[in-house]
Amino acid sequence: MKLLGNYQASRPRNGAILVGTQVVEQSVDIDADLLITDLAPVDLILQRLGRLHRHTHSRPARYEYPRCLIIQQSIDWNQDEKEIKKALGPSAFVYPPFTLYMAHCVLSQKQTLCIPKEIRSLIEAANEIPPIVPSGIQNFIEDYQNAKGRAKNEARAASIFANVSFDDQSVSTHWGKNVSGYFVLLQGTPQLKKIEDEESVILHFFGETNSKCFSVEKFNVELAIQLHRHAVRVPWFVMDDLYQPQSFNRLSRELGQYMRYAIFAILQKDSTSCIPYPDIDGKFTFTYSSELGLHYQKATQTEPIDLDEKAFWF
Repeated sequence: MKLLGNYQASRPRNGAILVGTQVVEQSVDIDADLLITDLAPVDLILQRLGRLHRHTHSRPARYEYPRCLIIQQSIDWNQDEKEIKKALGPSAFVYPPFTLYMAHCVLSQKQTLCIPKEIRSLIEAANEIPPIVPSGIQNFIEDYQNAKGRAKNEARAASIFANVSFDDQSVSTHWGKNVSGYFVLLQGTPQLKKIEDEESVILHFFGETNSKCFSVEKFNVELAIQLHRHAVRVPWFVMDDLYQPQSFNRLSRELGQYMRYAIFAILQKDSTSCIPYPDIDGKFTFTYSSELGLHYQKATQTEPIDLDEKAFWF
């Protein structure tokens, strides 16, 4: 972040190349002179453009103006589905192929973009299904509509708040869905106590100076907010043996009312070790550092884990 962020004095004098995944499109404060990206849905391309000339810096010769190069193989969109997916490569496992086709149609007509003025018109154009499409795209339209419908339903089901509405745009940035769960990071063992005749939970969240007490006699919005704020998403295969609702104590069951597929993880004092709560021997051990975040590794040498390519493609 110091090398490529808003620190002019720290920027490498001889330049640098950052090779990243989709993670860099999500509010990461890096500032690039040039952006080269694979084809992605229009809304995500716009997110990635936010890393380009993000701050006011002096630029090297020939990079005075922001420039983005989008890499795309030559694709015959009239081919059958299998051949189109093969031509799209890994992107076909991450995003609905129809969104990539629409990104191709919308962005290939543009030589320059005016941001943020054109953001809305670009996203609306990419979400409008044309009356006529190549034969190879027809079946992908149904897949796209089904995926969008599932995303909207999951967003409603997962919401902790009532009466939340989700329009098409609010779910369109979640195509890269992986099967995952959550670790809620704590600095000490959680407690469930009766305080002033109210059932309450005491939690010391990671990064907070003091522990906090929350009444759980009825749904506590502030507790829900704090749990989600201190949650880290992890691939499901590293926690499937830890998430055992049938053996959860009362405290863990209380958590389940606020976050599905979540467990507490306690950071040990004077150590990078991170222990799941309740403490169950699992396939992985966990550590945490401020530089690298949450890290997991196999506890013992076991047989290779069989990953579903579509579920766990990052």
